[in-house]
Amino acid sequence: MTPFHPMRNLPAKAQFKKGDVLVVFGELFQRGYANGIVDEAEKAGLKVIYSTVGRRDSDGRLRPLNEEELAQKQKPLVNVPLEAGFDMEPAQDGTTPVQQLAGVKLGTWQDAKMDFAKLEQSRAAGRERFRANTQSWLKEVEAQIPNGANVIFVHTMAGGVPRAKIMMPVMNWVFKGVGDRHLSSKTFWDSDMGRFCAMSFEDVTANTFSHLLELSKPLKAKIEKGGGRVCYQAFGAVVTEG
Repeated sequence: MTPFHPMRNLPAKAQFKKGDVLVVFGELFQRGYANGIVDEAEKAGLKVIYSTVGRRDSDGRLRPLNEEELAQKQKPLVNVPLEAGFDMEPAQDGTTPVQQLAGVKLGTWQDAKMDFAKLEQSRAAGRERFRANTQSWLKEVEAQIPNGANVIFVHTMAGGVPRAKIMMPVMNWVFKGVGDRHLSSKTFWDSDMGRFCAMSFEDVTANTFSHLLELSKPLKAKIEKGGGRVCYQAFGAVVTEG
């Protein structure tokens, strides 16, 4: 079992100051779990650079925010779609992982079989798209960082539940169900749907942070050469001791 170490004391105050920069790698919606660090950054006088995961049109195409959507967002915002994962990414035959689960019912979900060769094709395409967009995003971020500024990148991508209609009802049985509506987590994670979900979680929550660390190395080196300091923080699930 993995040991967990609760934080019982607040860490020392970070040495960030007015003129430094906090970069949000992901999109903030209303009052989410990562808004607190943005509030603290603004109180300290940091410049906050926002991002977006983009939006999907009715045909499934991923796009940047349009003018109406941008008007509702805080600025500055780098309008490059940073949607993570591969659940909506077409495989070589044009079908997406979500389409593989179309028509699956609550009474038959355990019998649902997925084509994992196609899932891997979608996964590879999703990673390629995400990395290419991240590189474009980094170029725009770089242009907005003042010389000599300290920078903190805040990774806010967590979760990764595939957007198939059948997924949430079944997962609710696992995480919230009681009595006849409780489902063993082992039953779920051993199923094809569960294996797909685990792949999606890994790509959205973990691998995106790895991509950020790798792809931002040249920018990190440039900032440090100019006298600045670069830090990274990743948000995930928050639990309490007890």
